[in-house]
Amino acid sequence: MPWWLFLVLHTGVWFLAAVAGVVAHAVSRKRLGIPDGSGRGVSVAQFLLCPPLCFGIALAIDYVANPWGIRIVGLFHTVLGVVFVTYH
Repeated sequence: MPWWLFLVLHTGVWFLAAVAGVVAHAVSRKRLGIPDGSGRGVSVAQFLLCPPLCFGIALAIDYVANPWGIRIVGLFHTVLGVVFVTYH
């Protein structure tokens, strides 16, 4: 997998994590009968820190055992993306 495709994949997964968290919170408030008023935000840090951090971890693993870093971290993010889409 090319590095740019890997970067797009796990940035998209972190975006799905944000959307899944906001939707889960809205659904739980609706089930509990809490009126709409105060929203819940998502931290910008997960978009600024997590994708480069995971990319760095994948590159570090690739340095030791090429190409397993991108494969392992990419597979983890693929599974995480599927969980966010299907579970939440």
